[in-house]
Amino acid sequence: MYNGMLQIYRFNRQTDGEIAIPSGMFVGTHPNGKPALGNNFPPFQPLEGEWIWRDKNGNGAFDRDEYDKSKDHPYIGGWWVDSKGDVWKSLRTQDGVGIRHFPLQGLDKHGNPIYSYSKMEKIGHPKIFGDLRRIEYFPETDTMYLSGYTPDNPAINGDYAKLIGSEIARYDNWSKGNRTPKWRIVLPVDKSAPPEVLNPAAMSIAGDYVFAVTVKKAEVYVYDAKTGRQVRVLKPGAEVFGETGWVDIPYGVRAFQRKNGEYLVFVEEDAKAKVIMYRFNG
Repeated sequence: MYNGMLQIYRFNRQTDGEIAIPSGMFVGTHPNGKPALGNNFPPFQPLEGEWIWRDKNGNGAFDRDEYDKSKDHPYIGGWWVDSKGDVWKSLRTQDGVGIRHFPLQGLDKHGNPIYSYSKMEKIGHPKIFGDLRRIEYFPETDTMYLSGYTPDNPAINGDYAKLIGSEIARYDNWSKGNRTPKWRIVLPVDKSAPPEVLNPAAMSIAGDYVFAVTVKKAEVYVYDAKTGRQVRVLKPGAEVFGETGWVDIPYGVRAFQRKNGEYLVFVEEDAKAKVIMYRFNG
């Protein structure tokens, strides 16, 4: 629910069929100086700080010599794996250097992706964000999407660590150093139950659109990725009696554009153990 870890699995049809084999794991630093995931699991984990685990001997188990460790800001905004296999992490740090980039260094002999702290890049995030929450980067177009709370639109009456914040911004030519946004979207705010005030819970970018889903009504706000202009809202329909539970996880909306141009949008349905799928043509 709060972005604590990123797990990686591999497949070997000859030895394990369709069963996923543990391959790697990223975790964040525990805020109270304790082991990242508690004392019992996984075994041999560092006693403090954060770590990257890789299944170096290919047995799918956590062994003593398989941890690369570090120590960093404990509060994670979000994870992202781009199309090159690079891992990105946003931290809710106030020092202005809230992005971590882990380049993919290839695969080991067992097929596990290799990442390390020695190759990790610390990247300053744009000054408009005081509390960085989500990150999605697309290397094909060198486009970065970030979300979080800004001084112009700060959090109201509380933190709500799992939300994406008050704004989404797009940055073109990110790798060339551009930090001037192409646009900024100010997200809708749910003030229906004061003093509780909720911004959207999750976002997803696919094709020509940016999708952001609200918490209580699970309404998906759809924005033009080129301009930031809102173009539609997707709502639970008669098929589910217009009902939905809360969107209660950081990645509660996932969007995908098919080869025929159709968009599929999947939304968590927390109350009734299902996923709502929307289909539309751009």
